[in-house]
Amino acid sequence: MVELSVNGRAHSVDVPERTPLLWALRDELGLLAAKYGCGLEQCGACSVLVDGVVQPSCRLPVSDVAGLEVTTLEALREQPDGRRVVEALVAANAGQCGYCLPGIAVTLTWLVRRSPVAWEEALRALDDHLCRCGSHPRILRVARQLLAAGSGDPPAEPA
Repeated sequence: MVELSVNGRAHSVDVPERTPLLWALRDELGLLAAKYGCGLEQCGACSVLVDGVVQPSCRLPVSDVAGLEVTTLEALREQPDGRRVVEALVAANAGQCGYCLPGIAVTLTWLVRRSPVAWEEALRALDDHLCRCGSHPRILRVARQLLAAGSGDPPAEPA
């Protein structure tokens, strides 16, 4: 049994301590926004916040987050910054298939909360997300809009 704090609520999950957080979130708690993508922490589909910092959850053992606060997109979209990010992504039709968008929304919310953020740092953070359907240019346009207010004017077009 592992004790987790997820989205502000305490949960006891009956899984082995080395179980990846992603599977505890999806299979035990029914939180489906974080997705399985590569299983190697390289695509960003499984991103969550752990104590306010973006982390991939596909290989992160539940025992490593016991006592820490895990926040998923389900909770973020109910908070002002997260809601603003989700609404901006939807308004810009920033996803074609949408598979990567939950992880990207988590990362963008993290960046917005850290604002001001240098545009280059934001690009590096978003580079950790693999968009398979080609929507990345639209996602970057939304990111520029969201981050422009806090970090000055980013370049007109990302490099």
